[in-house]
Amino acid sequence: MVVVIGIVGKPNVGKSTFFKSVTLLPVKISNYPFTTVQPYIGTGYLVIECIEKQFGVKCNPRVGTCRRGKRFIPIEIIDIPGLVEEAHKGKGLGNKFLDVTKNADVLIDIIDIAGTTDKDGNPVPEGSYDPLEDFIWTENEIDTWIYYKIKQNLYRIYEKYKEDDKKISENLIRLLSSFKIQKNIILYVLNKFNNDIIGIIKDEDLLFKFSREIRRLGKPIVYAANKIDLYYGKVFYRKAIKEYKDKIIVPTSAFAEVGLRILDLEGKIDYIPGEDEIEVKVNDPQVEVFVDYVRETVLKEFRSTGVQDILNVAIFNVLNYIAVWPVANDNLTDTKGRVLPDVILMPKGSKVKDLAIKLHTELYEKFVLAKEIRSGRTLKKDDVLNHNDIIKIITKK
Repeated sequence: MVVVIGIVGKPNVGKSTFFKSVTLLPVKISNYPFTTVQPYIGTGYLVIECIEKQFGVKCNPRVGTCRRGKRFIPIEIIDIPGLVEEAHKGKGLGNKFLDVTKNADVLIDIIDIAGTTDKDGNPVPEGSYDPLEDFIWTENEIDTWIYYKIKQNLYRIYEKYKEDDKKISENLIRLLSSFKIQKNIILYVLNKFNNDIIGIIKDEDLLFKFSREIRRLGKPIVYAANKIDLYYGKVFYRKAIKEYKDKIIVPTSAFAEVGLRILDLEGKIDYIPGEDEIEVKVNDPQVEVFVDYVRETVLKEFRSTGVQDILNVAIFNVLNYIAVWPVANDNLTDTKGRVLPDVILMPKGSKVKDLAIKLHTELYEKFVLAKEIRSGRTLKKDDVLNHNDIIKIITKK
């Protein structure tokens, strides 16, 4: 399954700009609420150091690309229609927004950290609205939506199976799995609540706490403090990281990132997402002015626009995924001779057998052993994979 990041937030905070900056897909970008009324789906990329340098080879990516030793790993990005308070009751775009959320593994909540939009997403003078409020209500809105979804279905399950804890638990796991909540997380949260599924159903307060914990662990939220290039963006960002020490907040400027990526695509600059070095390749005053603005208002203090950083943080730090390089032989190629053609994202703790199954069922069925190329270690099915392992799977003839 593809790893999916959902982009959420109230209207007009830069969600569509953020989405365009990571996918370069054409989307509507306007200063009015509900510019996005249908979810956009595109391909974004994680960026990591390619291991080609370590072996003195040049990789041939089957998907994605590699530039200046940086490997681009594709992931799915969903730009979810704007969120407003009480969306779970149908306000704004209502459940059209919320139901798309279930397809995401992790959510990035775009916050207009410069305070240029009010709580409903209407434009206001910069700094006149306190964006620190948005860190709370957006999270509460998603938690409440999860709660109502669980409550609605769990009551139906309870009516069918009454006091049969086992049947109710099995159906709850099936329900939450459809929301892309991993089974181990569901079991962990149930255990925190003493596996008292009947007690949870009969106590609404307990059910809400259970639902919130399921969302917190199973569909975590990372916060993009967007519009950091503006003066009040920096002011409110410093307040936010002091106020919300328990939240992961990354300073971003989607405006800067989308401009840099378009100029790079046009060949006017040389720019790698996530880095602070920009080489201007044309004699164009407008390009120079824009690049100077980005350097002065963003890169000087933050060293990157933050857009690439938050994608990597969401997958590698929050979801705890690792990157694994499958190869067919010690020469680091596949069966067609392509060098390091694939990078596979796996949850931390994944075993060799999980990689084999993900690559091809036959690799698992005919598995004999595996070899980690860098270290030369021989691995069995149940050995745990590490980040940047280079794995050759040996099968029966």
